[in-house]
Amino acid sequence: MSPSKRILILDNDPDHLLFCTLVFQRRGYEVKSSNGCSPQEFLQVLADFTPDLIFLDHQMRDISGRTAIQTVRSKMEYAGIPVIYFSAEQNITILAREAGADAHLKKPFTIQRLLDITRQFIL
Repeated sequence: MSPSKRILILDNDPDHLLFCTLVFQRRGYEVKSSNGCSPQEFLQVLADFTPDLIFLDHQMRDISGRTAIQTVRSKMEYAGIPVIYFSAEQNITILAREAGADAHLKKPFTIQRLLDITRQFIL
C-alpha cells in the first residue's frame, strides 16, 4: 500500500470516526474525518483533500449519505472516487444501492472486514 492513499470518512458517531481513523492511520493511510458538513463544505473537503476512497454514513448531522454521494457523482473530477456506504440500518444493502454507493458495510463490523473492503478499492 502506498502511504499516499487518502481516505475520507463521514460519520455522525465520533467514537466510530476515531476507531476508523486509527485503524487506517496505523496502516499508513492518510485520513480526514468529519461528523458532518453541508454539501458546500463537503465539496471544499473534496477539493482540499482529494480522497482515493470515501466512507459515508447513511445519517449524518448536516448532510445525508445519499446527498453526499450525489455531490460526489455530480462533479466530473470526483465521480470516479469509490464510495462505501456504512450504517447500522437493517436495509443497508438497499440504501447503498439506491444512494449509488460502490459498496456497503453493515455496522458493527470487524477491523478485518473494514480492511478487506478497503483493499477492494485501493491497495
